[in-house]
Amino acid sequence: MQKSESVTKLFAAIVKAQSVVGSAQKNKVNPHLKSKYADLGSVWDAIGPALESSGLAAIQSPQPS
Repeated sequence: MQKSESVTKLFAAIVKAQSVVGSAQKNKVNPHLKSKYADLGSVWDAIGPALESSGLAAIQSPQPS
C-alpha cells in the first residue's frame, strides 16, 4: 500500500465533507426497545454525496481478526 508523507490534503477533504454531510434518517425501529435508528442505507444516503463532492471514498478491507 502506498502512503503519503503528508495528510494535509486528506484533512482538508474531511473538513469539507463534514461541512456538507446530511443527517441520517431514523427509518427503522428496534423491536425490542421500540427505539428508532438509521440503517446502513440511510447512513450511506446521508454521507455519500458529501464524500463524493470532497473527493473521498469509504472502503472496507478484510482483515484477519
